[in-house]
Amino acid sequence: MDGANKELGEKLVIRKPPASRPIPSFPAAFFSAAGSEPSVYQRVLRRAIWTVSTYRDRIESRCREITLEPAVDPIDLDSLYAALARYDLPAPLDIEPRAEQGVNNLNLRIRTGAEILRCKVFSDAHPEEALRYEQLLLQALAQSDLSFALPVPLADRHGEILQPTPLGWLALIPDLPGSNLDPSDLEQIESLDATLSELHVALAKLPTTPRPGRALFQEFFRFPPALRDPLLLTPAQIGAPDTAATCDLFAWWHQEATRLAAFVDGPYCQLPLQLCHNDPAPYNVLARSGQVSGFIDFEFACPAPRGLDIVMALRMTMRIWEQPAPWASAEAFCRGYQRVARLSEAEVAQLPELFRLRGAMGTLWALGRNVPIDPARMVEHLGYLCNAAAWLDQQGSRLADLVAHHLGA
Repeated sequence: MDGANKELGEKLVIRKPPASRPIPSFPAAFFSAAGSEPSVYQRVLRRAIWTVSTYRDRIESRCREITLEPAVDPIDLDSLYAALARYDLPAPLDIEPRAEQGVNNLNLRIRTGAEILRCKVFSDAHPEEALRYEQLLLQALAQSDLSFALPVPLADRHGEILQPTPLGWLALIPDLPGSNLDPSDLEQIESLDATLSELHVALAKLPTTPRPGRALFQEFFRFPPALRDPLLLTPAQIGAPDTAATCDLFAWWHQEATRLAAFVDGPYCQLPLQLCHNDPAPYNVLARSGQVSGFIDFEFACPAPRGLDIVMALRMTMRIWEQPAPWASAEAFCRGYQRVARLSEAEVAQLPELFRLRGAMGTLWALGRNVPIDPARMVEHLGYLCNAAAWLDQQGSRLADLVAHHLGA
């Protein structure tokens, strides 16, 4: 094993822990836990040690992660070359074995005799029909005159846009310009929300066809299996210690989940639906020279209220977990979005509740996937949701007023 590590080149990555966050009326000292959710690609050598400590007034988390430069086995490279042979690609063709791994896909750079492309290999997190839905949606969006690029799949010589491989379904896409958007850059935030409103206008012109299979943003609290019912979740079900502190946290989550489930079955259904990206966070947005250059990863795209997209962009640019006064980011968001679109009174009124719901989607996704749950990460995330709910109880009306002032019809 030591030889393999040396050959791949061990790279030590220390993630900066998030700033301490206030927690309302929370008991002392939770626990520390080690380990992380296993990679969907077992060939990617990755080890992480997580510790989470919860105090009366804050949560502190740290991750020491050792990544053994993700690489694809040469045997699997052969299968990828076989799949790429179905395309008319100018020689020479070279697949870089170093991979960029997301939670639900593997991304490799492809060099051809004419250009650089990307080979995206999907795990089994989504069924084939859902992947085809995503690729066809991107092809339809490509017909719009957008100011940014999209990862539109290329068709092989037989017109197919997905290829079966031993690693999973493969799509060949362009290598889009730019790097991940910087959520601390107000110019980029304003550009994000201007382009998000532009994307919403284009998506609104497409049919609101439901996404096939079990789609998170269509199932919500019905997405996890009965054994992981979010309304009845216990510490023991995820491997967390059954202490008074964890029980208090889970009791809060039961109340929050019940509240949000009622919202989904009630006021949420009254909001107008259209196709939405459903995850327009900085990690899915590319920027170049201060402006958005592309949107990527439409894996959750399906009909939803556009307000859910808006609060996701707000959450990830306001960053209330590290910015006690995130109003400059919110103002930048509004300046960008109002260039193209406005919100209805009903949409504005539901923004605080949509904010809470969008935060809970990460929990529902983790509970619904057929993979082990990391108890430390789950507890940290529930602690964050508790913090965010407390912030919204105090500042939600101010946020809605700010958005109404700038974006109201």
